[in-house]
Amino acid sequence: MKLLSILCCLGLLSACVPANAAALAVPSALNPTITTSPTRQKSATPIQASATPLPAATATSQPTPLPPVAPQISAGEAHTCLLQADGGVRCWGWNAFGQTGSKPSQSTWPPAELPLEGITQISAGAYHSCALDFAGKVYCWGRNNQGQLGSGSQSDSYIPVQVTALSAEKITSITSGSFHTCALNAAGQTWCWGSNMDGKLGAGSTSDMESQPAAVAGEHPAFINITAGGTFTCAAGADGSAWCWGDGSSGETGSKAKESSPLPVQVSGVADVTSLSAGWEHVCVLTAAGNTACWGKNYAGELGNSSRLPRYLPAPVTGLSGKQPLRLLSAGGQTTCAVTTQNQLFCWGRNDAGQAGAAARVDQLLPIQITGISGDIQSLTVGGSHACALTGSGQLYCWGANDLNQLGAAAVVDSSTPVRLETPDGD
Repeated sequence: MKLLSILCCLGLLSACVPANAAALAVPSALNPTITTSPTRQKSATPIQASATPLPAATATSQPTPLPPVAPQISAGEAHTCLLQADGGVRCWGWNAFGQTGSKPSQSTWPPAELPLEGITQISAGAYHSCALDFAGKVYCWGRNNQGQLGSGSQSDSYIPVQVTALSAEKITSITSGSFHTCALNAAGQTWCWGSNMDGKLGAGSTSDMESQPAAVAGEHPAFINITAGGTFTCAAGADGSAWCWGDGSSGETGSKAKESSPLPVQVSGVADVTSLSAGWEHVCVLTAAGNTACWGKNYAGELGNSSRLPRYLPAPVTGLSGKQPLRLLSAGGQTTCAVTTQNQLFCWGRNDAGQAGAAARVDQLLPIQITGISGDIQSLTVGGSHACALTGSGQLYCWGANDLNQLGAAAVVDSSTPVRLETPDGD
């Protein structure tokens, strides 16, 4: 049974560039008659719905419903999460640490329904996941060995826990990396928590880890977008600049010095940046004009410039010449994908499981076009070895590895062509 049989009334997806980018809106959704595992349960930290308080005289009436949100898809190392138009979240795939929101197991399928509501953004990290609600509160679940859940402990949790240290802040954006997480508010203030190897939390120190949010320090403009990679973090400034911190040994921080930095360092050679997206050891930016540039490690051709040489400063993706402007961009693992304003989908980089879209399981040093998706792509995400795209009509397509059910497609080992998400018959 195709995903549309379990999806009903979803709205348009937000463009994802770390996938984060501007959101557009359309209809799509999950069928409430499908049984998922586990069933909805109470969160460890109750979510406060942002409903309008009712006067005593009308106490028996229903609270004002939350408005619909722009649906979104987000891929982790080997799991996938879907934000529905009603603010609910479902995840599936690899679940060794509870990152799909169900009791730890090898993998989760059918999708697990999270005990969350009123969610406006999701971010799947390598081994954990996080969500942001209407009230600006952050919830995380999954692996927590480096404090990446922000709970003040190092205990894993398959039940979402609130990042209570940020409860006084109205967070507007979140991003999950391999072992750390970051968030920012409307004023551009930024916090990170989890592993701090090479100073990727940006707090000015190189302590082993922080199990609660630490403010990003240093001299920098207010940030409007942030992305967490495997060993580093980058952010876009309100003035169109790009800044990075953490591991710079392969050029991740955009500096010729190839040095790690525990404080944000401005990246030279880019301007008018609106959003960024990071993979394991590379990062790409999207500009206001719809152009892109990438830097960092280039072992599998993830920079899209016909080589495997790392770049320590931003370099154009040469294989996209004449095909831009772009409207969506996502980097993950050692692969990068983008969607043009003409709805053309291109991917490049590592392709051992078909995640770059080539039938031959060899790395793609230049972008190749991927076809087979019906409808306008409204959300795009790249994980460790798979990628997914969600259309305005609610059709979800994934490609790449499926060894842990991350594609949600029965009887498929991996696929270089987009596979329409299917679910068990449920009979």
